[in-house]
Amino acid sequence: MIPKSTVGRWFYAAVSVVCLLLLGFCIVVTIWASTIEDGWISAGVAMILTWLICGPLIPIPLAWSLGLLIARRRAQKHGADSAIGSTR
Repeated sequence: MIPKSTVGRWFYAAVSVVCLLLLGFCIVVTIWASTIEDGWISAGVAMILTWLICGPLIPIPLAWSLGLLIARRRAQKHGADSAIGSTR
């Protein structure tokens, strides 16, 4: 589920791209930290920090989509209820 408005779609796409880039960055840092031989403690700290900082930001598009899905279903349910109520 993506927003219906044009501005909302562009903003959603931008947020999705940024979150995908953050995910890619975290994966690259994790691979780098696991292959380094010297300074592995600093690399491990860098890996943990990237996941702690970027990790909570990554599921934002999923949460946004779920929020839109729930809101649209509620709107359809209330619209159907009002339509049923108006025919009586």
